[in-house]
Parts: sequence; structure tokens; C-alpha cells
Amino acid sequence: MNKIKIVTDSTCDLPLQMVKENNIAVVPLKIHFGEQTYYEGIDLTPDSFYEKLKGADVLPTTSQPSPGDFVKVYKEYAQQGFTHIISIHISSKLSGTYQSALIAKGLVEDIIKVEVIDSHFVTFGLGIMVLEAAKMVKEGKSFETTIQHVNSLREKAKLYFLVDTLEFLQKGGRIGKASSLIGSLLNIKPLLTLREGEVHPFEKVRGQSKALDRLVNIVEQLPSTGLEKVHCGIVHSQSLEIAEKVKEILVNNLGLAEITISEIGAVVGTHVGPGAIGIIIIK
Repeated sequence: MNKIKIVTDSTCDLPLQMVKENNIAVVPLKIHFGEQTYYEGIDLTPDSFYEKLKGADVLPTTSQPSPGDFVKVYKEYAQQGFTHIISIHISSKLSGTYQSALIAKGLVEDIIKVEVIDSHFVTFGLGIMVLEAAKMVKEGKSFETTIQHVNSLREKAKLYFLVDTLEFLQKGGRIGKASSLIGSLLNIKPLLTLREGEVHPFEKVRGQSKALDRLVNIVEQLPSTGLEKVHCGIVHSQSLEIAEKVKEILVNNLGLAEITISEIGAVVGTHVGPGAIGIIIIK
């Protein structure tokens, strides 16, 4: 009988309790402040990261796990008796993590079967796909069925987010198609989305308050049928109070009961900066 392990990376921004409850393996990305290197979620928490960011003269950089990092993880679970691994990762257009996992897959194929999936997403959008995969494994679903389900979720997922400034996305090289918004009028807040794994502009809204209202309004305009089967996550970087207000509105207006608030970790936080907030919807 197949024994399946779900592996992801630290950009999923899953709360630690969810990781433990669902027996998920998380491979950390790295954050570099000058010559000092930290492993996301291991020796650098979101709070400590944003505190360091405030005092940094130069923006930190990030790097993906090496193929060797993945080989070590895959071999560890092979030795524990797992026969199959489903390894789900941040969009390949935002990080080289997926490519590292693919290389590692080829190096362990004689001892364990690995399927590497490009989620086309990041933060809790990736996290929801990982949670769904772990749930299916718990229910005894097959390797192939679980892979098909994750791929179907990828096509249904939507992520809309606001950043306080485009500076971090621009300097980090992750601005994608949203580069057209640089130099916009003062007090214009960019509402962004992910499409095919890349950052795209969605709308320009004047003022933080109106931008936040519009972010909520996008979700409220979803067809009401089938909302009981919606996964919803709210992500934020140092904006918990706003995230809680957004959650309250969505619960009251749409009746969405299961909404997870997740803090954006150090790697994604390096590129969006403090003050970002986003909503992930997967039907």
C-alpha cells in the first residue's frame, strides 16, 4: 500500500499548528541580511523579520532551497517508509524553488516516487492547496487522485492583494506585469493579482480606505452559489487589525464561516513589505 507524504516550502505561510496537525513537511527558504543568513520559520519568525527590516539600511534578499536540501528531505521520508511524495511549491515565476525540487526528484527516483507541482501561487494560496492535499492523503485517496485535485484547485484559485508601496516588489524583481503602475499619482493604491503565477495589476484605487473597500467588494461580487465550498484566507504583513476587520465583513456579508488569517512570512514579506493585505479564494 502506498504511503504518501506532502512536502511544501516556507512561502506557504501556513500557521505552525496547521502544519503539525496535517503532518506536512516544510522546506525553508533563506533570507539574507547582508552576510547573515536565516532560515524562514526556523530561526526567523515574521515578527523578528519585520523588526529587522525596520532597521535595515539595505533591503534583504532571498534564495530558494538547493536541490540538495530537497534530496535530504526526500531521502529522509523514504527511509521512514514513505513510498510517494507530493511536493507543492511557490510559483516558478516567483522563485527557483520549484526547479530545485524538480532536480532533486531526478536524484531520488530510484528510492521514492516524487511528483513536483508548481502551484502558480504563493503565501496562503499555496497553503490551501497543501492543506487540501494533506486532507486527501488522510482520507486515503490515491497518489494520482490527490495530484489531480491539487491541479484543479490551481485553476480555481484567486488572489487579490494591496501593498503599501511597490518599492519592495520592484527592488526584489518580483513586480511582474505590475511595473506599469510605477510612478502613478500620489495616494494611488495598487490592487494587484496573481495570474499564471505572476504579479499583474488589477486596478488602481485612490486612498487606502477605498482600496480596502474595493478588495472586499471583489470577493462580495463572487456568485453566491456554492459559497459553502469556498476556501478563504486573509494574509497580512503587520496588519492584523485590518485583517480581522476584513474577516468580520466577509463573515457578516457572505456567511463564510471558515476564514483563516495568516501572517505573511519573511520571504514574501521581503517582496511586499509591511502593510500588505490580501484575500485568497478557492472555490
